[in-house]
Amino acid sequence: MIMSPIRSAALFSLCAFACALLVVPLLATAQSSSSSAAASSSISSESPATIDACKGEVEHELGYMHGQYRYVLFGQKPAAKESVNALRLDKFQVLWLKGNPNAWGASDGRVATDAEIDQTAVFKNRKGLLDVRGVLTSELVPSLTQSYRGFTCAVEAVCKHASLTPSETTALTREDGLVSITTPGCNPVLLPATAFQSCGEAGANDYASNIIAEQFCRPAALAMLTREAELLKMTVSYDAAYRSLLQFMGSLDGFAASFEGDLLRPLEQTVSIASQLSRIPCFLAQCNE
Repeated sequence: MIMSPIRSAALFSLCAFACALLVVPLLATAQSSSSSAAASSSISSESPATIDACKGEVEHELGYMHGQYRYVLFGQKPAAKESVNALRLDKFQVLWLKGNPNAWGASDGRVATDAEIDQTAVFKNRKGLLDVRGVLTSELVPSLTQSYRGFTCAVEAVCKHASLTPSETTALTREDGLVSITTPGCNPVLLPATAFQSCGEAGANDYASNIIAEQFCRPAALAMLTREAELLKMTVSYDAAYRSLLQFMGSLDGFAASFEGDLLRPLEQTVSIASQLSRIPCFLAQCNE
């Protein structure tokens, strides 16, 4: 059967269009895979020291946000009131352990007093949300949940900052050396522009920074947020039970104080009378047995 030239041209055009529909997605997938593979190879080709330094920077920023969140919830006591074996991280990222009263020791062998620890503290001494007295735990729940939400926003901002390329970070840097990071549903968070210098050195292209954020930052952030959510539930339960017990004991003390004269005095008189019953003579026959 011989087809007409018009039908042959139409059939050829249809075949060409179908082939294009099959080839274009395959080419796009191959290009995306090659780009991701190139990014992964660029990261893996970097020295382990650079990767470790990038991890350290991510952990440092996440740790700072975690400490700030705990500071809002629990506050910070003066160093003199901290118990033995208490830990404190100063603004130079040095961890201190309180071994004796007015004696703190660092991992590098240095020794400091309570006053010196307070001077180098990251946060100032203050009371936390759970230290507020005279209220029920249910009245603190809005502030506690808002603090946790702010914590999630700060952590998300850290991971987003880690995913920025050096050129993007430079473009967003303000005059004061800070970068304003905005995430959906959150207020802008200000972070140091030089927070992830090693992460910028670990990747040579735009995909590398995204992979660094996905592999290092987001899994650690998710694990930390999940753990803090469970700890917050346990803390609220304990605080509610403790405040309820204090309220019950206060009501019991008030009840006992108000009925001291009407309730306790007759009992005291009954005890004194019972001790004198042995003086009453017995005239029954059973008394001699």
